[in-house]
Amino acid sequence: SKKAAEDYAKMLELQINLGKMFQAKGATALQSMDFENVPMKFLPSIIDLINSGVKIERTARKLSKEVSGEGEQAEDVIIQIPAKNERL
Repeated sequence: SKKAAEDYAKMLELQINLGKMFQAKGATALQSMDFENVPMKFLPSIIDLINSGVKIERTARKLSKEVSGEGEQAEDVIIQIPAKNERL
């Protein structure tokens, strides 16, 4: 039905925006850090936040493309935690 299609489109838009928000929050946290002095214990949760946002947005965009009949599927991007003395 038209209502169901509209609801689905709204859901996808909300999920895309939610994914973007997670990524933006994680990026802001990373940008505000002094990597010379930040304890490594904080990085995994920030990286998890970014990765969750990436997955949410990519999944919603993939579903949107499937519905519209558009093309290709993006590969997952996973951000790795740097080695103890490695800089991002």
